[in-house]
Amino acid sequence: MVVFESAPRVANPEVARMVCAILAEQLVGNAPKLSLPYNHNRNPLADLQHNLRPLLNGLKEITARALKLRKETGLDVEPGPALIDFVVEQQAVRSLLQELVLDDELSGLSQLARNLSAVVQLPRAILDSDELPLGGVSDLTNRGTLDRMLLSELAHDDLMLATRVALNEALYLRREVQPGHPSERCHVLIDSGLRMWGVPRVFATAVALSLASTRDPQSSLSAYRASEASIIPVDLSTREGLIAHLGALEPDVQPGRALPEFFARISQSKFTGDAVLVTTEMVLNDPEFQRALAGETCPRFYLATVNREGEFQLCSHGPRGRKCHTSLKLDLNQILNAPAMSDRNLIDSTVDPNLPALFRVHPFPFRLPGINKQSLVKDNLWSFPIPAAYDAQEQGSETSQPTYVLSVHSSDVMRCEYGIVALSRDQRLVLIDDPARGARQIHESIPFGKLLTSWSSVHGRVTSALLFRESQRKLYIVSIDRLEGTATHHALPSAALPLLHDLREARGATYHQGVLFLVFRELIEAFDPTTRQLLATKRISPSLQWRRGRYFWDAAAGKSDACIAIAFDGTSIITEPVPLGQFATVPLLTLFDRQGYDGAFGIDREGHLLDVTEQTKAKLWKSSPVQLTVMEISEDGRRMLVSMTQTHSSKSELALVDVASLSLSMVARGATLAEVDAYRVSEPPHIMRRFTSIAIQGDKIVLVSKRGNFWSFKVYGDRLSLQEVDGSLATRLSRNFELMNRSPNHRLQGEAKWDDGSRAWLDARGILHLQSSDRSIPEVSLVLSPPHVAVWTSDRRANGTRYFLDAENSITAEEIVTNIFEPFVAQLT
Repeated sequence: MVVFESAPRVANPEVARMVCAILAEQLVGNAPKLSLPYNHNRNPLADLQHNLRPLLNGLKEITARALKLRKETGLDVEPGPALIDFVVEQQAVRSLLQELVLDDELSGLSQLARNLSAVVQLPRAILDSDELPLGGVSDLTNRGTLDRMLLSELAHDDLMLATRVALNEALYLRREVQPGHPSERCHVLIDSGLRMWGVPRVFATAVALSLASTRDPQSSLSAYRASEASIIPVDLSTREGLIAHLGALEPDVQPGRALPEFFARISQSKFTGDAVLVTTEMVLNDPEFQRALAGETCPRFYLATVNREGEFQLCSHGPRGRKCHTSLKLDLNQILNAPAMSDRNLIDSTVDPNLPALFRVHPFPFRLPGINKQSLVKDNLWSFPIPAAYDAQEQGSETSQPTYVLSVHSSDVMRCEYGIVALSRDQRLVLIDDPARGARQIHESIPFGKLLTSWSSVHGRVTSALLFRESQRKLYIVSIDRLEGTATHHALPSAALPLLHDLREARGATYHQGVLFLVFRELIEAFDPTTRQLLATKRISPSLQWRRGRYFWDAAAGKSDACIAIAFDGTSIITEPVPLGQFATVPLLTLFDRQGYDGAFGIDREGHLLDVTEQTKAKLWKSSPVQLTVMEISEDGRRMLVSMTQTHSSKSELALVDVASLSLSMVARGATLAEVDAYRVSEPPHIMRRFTSIAIQGDKIVLVSKRGNFWSFKVYGDRLSLQEVDGSLATRLSRNFELMNRSPNHRLQGEAKWDDGSRAWLDARGILHLQSSDRSIPEVSLVLSPPHVAVWTSDRRANGTRYFLDAENSITAEEIVTNIFEPFVAQLT
């Protein structure tokens, strides 16, 4: 059928049945004879060629691949991928730029884009509705300005009028809400031709990133690159998209042939907005490109030019010519060649070389018990979501199973992937991303302070927190790159905080759509958490009571207008009333945002989840508690910790609520979500720290505890084991662990020295460090956790269980004893 389906002639049913019968019999002798009319006046050879032509034409189109494709899909031609525009949102680009700060390869691009975002903004026309209060009157309200008060209120005497105003009984006109502006989309065409190769290509990409990061939160951006006479979408919201774009090189000297398709794509788009062409000034002065520009009928668009010397210029191009709006010059050598902030697997040369080699290695190779559950109140904790699919992609895994799971109960909320960050008072920052394993030590000298708020990047790679050191009145932003295992901390320069007479006026902080807000009693400051630049400030009324996140209650207003939300529109902080609708009279406990949803959600005292946008509600649980308290809501809005008191009991109970599935699970203890997660972490193995001396017994190293017990290392299978040995046997070369000056960075509590210069240190974290006077013998660090210890050597080899080590075992227990312990002992004698 595939061969003859394109044949122009079709036989009649009688002839087709006879042909099928002949083919079915397979033996010509038993098959019925096929009698067809024959024209004696026609040449038999020509008649045969005429009848075989459909067969010949059909066989030309038949290939093995075509038959396979027809069998599997029913198609003759495999469909190509659809041309999809990558729509870039502002928060996605801001989060990506924050992640790239720690990127070894793209940190310079990130810094250049952040510098440009401070000045690169497209001119915006001022609309009448922005300046004049247009519109009619929609309702009466009991709050407003004096110019909107009803004239009938002035009929009262002065005392009565003042009383009505003070008690919120006076009536005011409420103006009609103006319709919002239609969503806009900025279309950017990036030249990737021959003249853009090298530094200009990176500069042009940074310009596109800066435009995407400074757009109005309600608008979006689509980016393309010119490729001959067509345009190809560019993904600016992911690292992979940036790498793919920077690696695409076009041989054209100017993008004039791609302009018709670019402007045609804009005209066909349902989103109005600006058009920007990013190229170099050499292309702009090219006669062929100028002729291509003159042939376009687009009334107005923008030209952004860059060059190798760091000069940037933004002009508008229209029928009346060009007008320059912005020009600047940057030092590209200093920006693009700046070293990344993370040093992965490098030796830290600033640490004293006489100290153990382990202190000079980043990231820290051991996982250790990092949270003392008995003293959680002394540590600073926050939790963060872990996108398992993203981790699997980064680690090259093909599995879709969650990489990290911190809870194993039956309800959905217990299967959420959340990690824990702990900052102890000794300034050690640790991260737990697997409950069955130890904590990763990320940093050793983070300033300790009170946690105000935390947030994560869009892809979940970077988690950040804002800390407040009350004694110094300083704020610090701490950012952790989970995959690199690095952390940075920078001071946040708040202008209002040092001027406060009473610290109680500093209410807190919140993070929303890439902007960090500091909330004071009468002031709000907005910062870019990546650059720590002050974006805007806004005075607020003292009657606004901050509850949670970006939501406020106005104590001086009626219930219908009591809820206010703050946001950043790209240039200033705005306050918007939250239309509660039918929930205006409902006693709300809190309002919050959910990741992936527009609008606010709330919880009332009866345990209902309220969708303010859709005006729907759902019951969280069947029984109604007498008193409900929302203790904390996660940053992504997926879960919350509540305290409730049942009707039949006065005892409060803690519950973890999954907002998506409306399921509830009881928890034993914890004042925050991070504490609840911390209590669910597996109990760590016992680590021995109290040893007083080290000696040699025979040819083995022994440690003497405070109780006088002797412990030594033995080979047990493929592991090195710490076991108690007979203390009655003679020892030699015994050395006490002398007390050392403990510092926040080097947690050595005891040092033992031998005459030949060999040394041993006892770490407060339960690690023994051995350094021989013969530097050809590798240094070794051992986690003293019986029975199986974890081992790391200065030549970057390790042995131990998965609880203590991320690296695979690269040295055997026999090699540790033969190549390190025995030469170490032999050198002492």
